[in-house]
Amino acid sequence: MDKTIAVIGHVDHGKTSLVKALTGTNTDTLTEERERGLSIVLGFASLNTKAGRLHFIDAPGHADFIQTTASGMSGADAVLLVVSSADGVSAQTIEHLKLAKLFGIQSVIVALTKSDLSDGDTRTARRSEITDLLTGFGFSDAPVIACSSIAHTGFEEVRDALETVLNVKPTRARATTIYLPIDRVFHARGAGTVVTGTLLGGDLTTESSVQLEPRGIETSIRGVQVAGASVDHAVAGSRVAVNLRNVEPAQIQKGDVLCATDHYAPSLRFDVVIAAYDERTQLLRHMQQIVVLYGAQHAAARVRLYRADQTSASDGAAMAQLEFQTPQLSFAGQHFVIRRPAELRTVAGGIVLDPQAALITRNKSDHVQILEAAADLDLLGTARALAARDQGCVDLELLARLTRRSIEACASALTSDYILDEPIFAFQTIAVDAIEAQFIAALSDFHKARPSRPSAPMSILTQTLNQWPKDLSEFTIKRLLKDGTIRQKADGVALASHDAYAALSDRLRAVYEVTNDRLKGMGLSVSALIEGDDLDTVEQDDMVELLIDNGHAVRLYNHALRQNILLHADAIDEAARMLRQAFAPEDGFTTGQARQKLQTNRKTIVPLLEHFDTLGVTIRQGDLRFAKSPGDRPCDPCDAS
Repeated sequence: MDKTIAVIGHVDHGKTSLVKALTGTNTDTLTEERERGLSIVLGFASLNTKAGRLHFIDAPGHADFIQTTASGMSGADAVLLVVSSADGVSAQTIEHLKLAKLFGIQSVIVALTKSDLSDGDTRTARRSEITDLLTGFGFSDAPVIACSSIAHTGFEEVRDALETVLNVKPTRARATTIYLPIDRVFHARGAGTVVTGTLLGGDLTTESSVQLEPRGIETSIRGVQVAGASVDHAVAGSRVAVNLRNVEPAQIQKGDVLCATDHYAPSLRFDVVIAAYDERTQLLRHMQQIVVLYGAQHAAARVRLYRADQTSASDGAAMAQLEFQTPQLSFAGQHFVIRRPAELRTVAGGIVLDPQAALITRNKSDHVQILEAAADLDLLGTARALAARDQGCVDLELLARLTRRSIEACASALTSDYILDEPIFAFQTIAVDAIEAQFIAALSDFHKARPSRPSAPMSILTQTLNQWPKDLSEFTIKRLLKDGTIRQKADGVALASHDAYAALSDRLRAVYEVTNDRLKGMGLSVSALIEGDDLDTVEQDDMVELLIDNGHAVRLYNHALRQNILLHADAIDEAARMLRQAFAPEDGFTTGQARQKLQTNRKTIVPLLEHFDTLGVTIRQGDLRFAKSPGDRPCDPCDAS
């Protein structure tokens, strides 16, 4: 078991001395830090205990380095708040405790340092002061332990309190796969590029393929160190140093993320829930410019409030979208802190709900319902809200991301209220039933209006259903085809029960037979098909479609002339027979030779030969074609016994 402890507090309250007393490590490694007597960058140390290993991050206490302090705290499991008994609560004591609260840290231990410099009454007053402060931030159970680096007292009690953190179950969300915010990058002699950070998700193993985001650089792990020792793998919660292959330090920046390949995607927008740290703090204004601190990153952004009335924290959280200037990487459930750049003041914090959010310009109230359900990790509630906004469609990938579950878990959790179209969508049953009824009604109306037409053009029906999402319409059509309710042929669709020929009146049936005979008699000579039969244009069109649907006629298309040509199926079969008879399989023939043999014109021969190419009656090689005998045609698998 590994846990990370952020050591926080006001400058010169004894954080670095305390860490050295606990671990034996001086975390001030820079010459400037030792000369000035204050921490500038994050310092690191570790302590092995019987219950597990503790990783300490010594955070700077000066106000100028608050972003560095935040990057150390963002991945911590607990904080060790250091308060000098000589000075008591100071400005950065409050600021750092505020950060801990906003980052969602729940375990706090207070070390009352320099206790040798104060008497009993002073220490009692300091304890009361600290307890009141902790209670105000919701940390009333935090122990306050007096200690002294000079008198060497209290360290065992501090160490014992820290060990209890190892047994506390994590309450904050962790990334589901490898996710390492990078807080340092450097070149190590003999090793190459090394990055360090607190592992917020997944296990790191040597030789694994990983990715550096948001730059999209693919690399692999040469080696991993935890607490200065090489290991085969590291678990979430560990402070790690990772040696990378085929990447230079100059290609990496602090704040980048080392993560699992193809699992995370950079985005310009995060959907979030924002809350102020207490009821006295004014929340943000719509479209306000802010700085967002999360992971090891600090990034400029603009906040979009989904509800104009959410401008204060007095009644709870606000749903919003953070819009960044450059692509950012996060995971659902990650905490962040917001600062106002002009005031250099921490004003709010929150949790990322969707790290790959789309820009929402309509139906914002419906979108808020989705985010509110997601904030509660209510899977079914989130699914219902998605279906309400998206007209019955539930994007399973989005549902999984919002509820921090796998796509498979989301699919299996959805009840009979949904119909799955895995692995992409789930559709609300009531929506599918509604669109089925509308689709069938539209077909029925079409068949009633034009009973002699075998099918309705798909374009007419899609216009009828265009108020529904395309994915839902297409799924419903496929479902009706599968269960046999409708049938589809070319670009038309009809109810399976519809029989256009049976619906012909006696007059139209007689016209149909005459027209069929007339088309057969034309052979390959195209001329007017229907003359003097007292049919209007609609009836003529329907007659042609019925001839085609019954297999009596074939429609060909002349691309050069952009014209349709109608030939009788018997004429086409006879033309194929004549070509096979005239040209042996090994003897190629030109378009002109085929036209001469069949005694037709170029208007007809070109689309006819293209039709034969499609059927496999002929094979085209350059300007020649070769006629295949019927026995040479490929076997249809459906004909196999």
